Amino acid sequence: MAEKQYLSYNEYGQLMNELFGRLTGTYTHLYGNPRGGLPIAVHLSHLMNLPLIVTEDDLVAELYCTSGCHVLIVDDITDTGRSLIRLSDLLRALDVPFTTACLYHKPRSSFEPDIWLRRISNDNWIVFPWEHRDERPNRPLE
Repeated sequence: MAEKQYLSYNEYGQLMNELFGRLTGTYTHLYGNPRGGLPIAVHLSHLMNLPLIVTEDDLVAELYCTSGCHVLIVDDITDTGRSLIRLSDLLRALDVPFTTACLYHKPRSSFEPDIWLRRISNDNWIVFPWEHRDERPNRPLE
């Protein structure tokens, strides 16, 4: 059975500050994998003043119209790695440079992001502060 780890808003903010500090490249576009990567992408879009690309179709359309791109792709966790493999293959086919970044990385993942902050056990399940409030222990938001 998976062990749940409940992340507070304060802990999430600390992770975002750490991730922001690790992003040393020059990026032109930002894409967050839906659902888990989207909150991270919105946060970074504001911090980095980068355009946020919301869908894969928009990402492809934008990259066809823009030269000199470097895309930052973010996600919350690399669990299996399938979604990041698919996106990486897409961007390689378009010959677009990209960097991948995740907050958490699991050993079983078939994809290792360029940047990741915490390695967690395959049995861990991270519950982010905006997920399933009714499942959280009875405590105030931090």
